[in-house]
Amino acid sequence: MTGNKVFERIYRVQINTLESFVIIIPSLWLYAIYMSDKGAGVAGLLWIVGRIWYADAYEKDAKKRGPGFLISMLTTIGLWLGAVYGMVLCHYAL
Repeated sequence: MTGNKVFERIYRVQINTLESFVIIIPSLWLYAIYMSDKGAGVAGLLWIVGRIWYADAYEKDAKKRGPGFLISMLTTIGLWLGAVYGMVLCHYAL
């Protein structure tokens, strides 16, 4: 899809966010089950802040989207690591 450059950037933000749902939703769910539902909620809010920062920066200048992306990606990685840690603890606690 090509056209107005601002529209293209906004569209990419939407598609990138939809693509990242496939990763963030299961990580939130597993973290909430195996570690902490409150921790998952805080991480979810942090991820949203990162995505908003990402979207705002990407709309203005695509080269400045890095910090928002980094926040959302580090949050996702932290959730996955925490979920795996919780699953391992749960498995060995049996």
